[in-house]
Amino acid sequence: MKNMEQDFEKILNKLVTSTRSPRGKFSKTNSWILLEKRLPRLQHRILPLRTMANAAAVAVLCVLGWWAYYMFAPVPLQTVSTLAETRSITLPDQTEIVLNRYSTLTYPERFRGKDRKVQLQGEAYFEVSKDAAHPFKVKAEAVIV
Repeated sequence: MKNMEQDFEKILNKLVTSTRSPRGKFSKTNSWILLEKRLPRLQHRILPLRTMANAAAVAVLCVLGWWAYYMFAPVPLQTVSTLAETRSITLPDQTEIVLNRYSTLTYPERFRGKDRKVQLQGEAYFEVSKDAAHPFKVKAEAVIV
């Protein structure tokens, strides 16, 4: 910005020295036309930058909005129940579970957060896929394993 002001001052000084008016008189309109011709066309360079900046801001806002929705929207829960049979289930993290008779398992469609939680009523056998960063927790009645 400072450089642009210095260029502007130089152009004005050149215009003042190059304006030859008889008897000290000069035409304001003619001087203004000369000044406009000599000024650099900065608007042609600034407008595309502003347009790109606005487009980038809109894109960033859209991505942030989608991310906020993804992180804070409730995750739908799946519930699997068995009656007189045993049933095998594979969770989204590839954990395999065998539900015993008259058991119910509730788990999210996708695990999100720092741990993987499921809720169990009855009996089940778990083969948990390893993930040290996201421990697997089973809530059964008042106990969390």
